Amino acid sequence: MNSKRLIKKIVALGAGASMVGMTLAGAMAYNLADYPAPFVQNGVFDGSIVVGERAATSDVIGAIDIAASLQASSTMEVELNVPGSSSVTLVGDAVQFRTSSDILTIGENVSETRETFTESDLQALKGGVVSTDKGSTNYNQYLRFEATSLGNMYVDYTQNRDDEVGDFLIIADDFPFFEWELEFEEGFESEITDCTGSSGSYVCKLDDLEDEVVNIFGEDFTIVDTTLRETGTIVLELMGGDITDTSARARPRRTPSMARTTRRQSSSSPTPTTPMPQQSWQSTASSRMSLVLDRLTCSAAA
Repeated sequence: MNSKRLIKKIVALGAGASMVGMTLAGAMAYNLADYPAPFVQNGVFDGSIVVGERAATSDVIGAIDIAASLQASSTMEVELNVPGSSSVTLVGDAVQFRTSSDILTIGENVSETRETFTESDLQALKGGVVSTDKGSTNYNQYLRFEATSLGNMYVDYTQNRDDEVGDFLIIADDFPFFEWELEFEEGFESEITDCTGSSGSYVCKLDDLEDEVVNIFGEDFTIVDTTLRETGTIVLELMGGDITDTSARARPRRTPSMARTTRRQSSSSPTPTTPMPQQSWQSTASSRMSLVLDRLTCSAAA
């Protein structure tokens, strides 16, 4: 009888040792690199922190520190679907300030993501061909945001004047924030006529350019007046649609003055009363004519 009881105790002790061994084996599978596991699983703390009745102050502080650490670790990452934020639908002739490798972030100037828009981005910037008595010339349109003279334009998470909080486009007051450019390629040519003034201050006309039509932002505009100054600056006045007066000031890209060519005059051509610096003007490959919007005046349609 005593032998049976001894065997039962040995069996029970062996089973208990096996249970302890399994628990220790499970704990030994983890190290500090896995912390907070195994105490936190799927964002939930599973365990107890025990402080003895006579524990030292340092032990109590240590237990509190561990509890705070485990609480901070008791989180789960979930995918949050915000209505309307999964994708942006562009309507009409529109383009986003982003590239395949860069998106516009909060506080970032738009020019850091996209410096220039062309006709490949916006249909309204489509180029065309303008023809004069001297020949035909291609022209291109650009919207630029990188010029140093432009003000900053960026998105910020802030509060507006109506106390509404959200993402708003911020544009500096009293500063242009984009530059529109109309570029005429090589061959844009005209006779120079009606020059007045003296050397150093000639002002002439480019008659062959007048009454020609260019398409700007999807609308036809007619060149109604031209001015050529001896400095190389050209002023074109255009009219079309609801916009009755648009002035653009020409700026050469690579040289300080516009490229010029001299044409041969026939004997029947009248001799100008005021000497002219040359008889014709033409844009060339090394100095394309680039127009930048200088003034825009709008009025109601008749």
